[in-house]
Amino acid sequence: MTSTTPGDFPAGTLVHAKPHPRFPRIPTGRAVALGPFGDNMVLVWHWPLGIVTPGVTAHAMFPSELTPLADTLADLHLTVLLTMRDNVEAITSRGRLFDDLTPLRTLLVTLTNGRD
Repeated sequence: MTSTTPGDFPAGTLVHAKPHPRFPRIPTGRAVALGPFGDNMVLVWHWPLGIVTPGVTAHAMFPSELTPLADTLADLHLTVLLTMRDNVEAITSRGRLFDDLTPLRTLLVTLTNGRD
């Protein structure tokens, strides 16, 4: 079995999140990596659940709880990308969350530029 590290999940990596059973409030399912979080974790956003909200739709997870998907952001339908972009751009107050979203925001703007 190959060990994964937070660096294996750069911003924009689509993943299937399956949290350890001791964390039942963290959703299982599709998410997008926002990038490494500290030395041992990855920050993920469960975008199908709504706007980025720490502790509700955004969580720090261990790499062992994440499985990268073959699909990429570019494979998602334009309406999904536009919704994701709008949700990310709704975070306007500068701070840690804003900074953590910057790489994903850049990717989403690039993928949707001129297509909306």
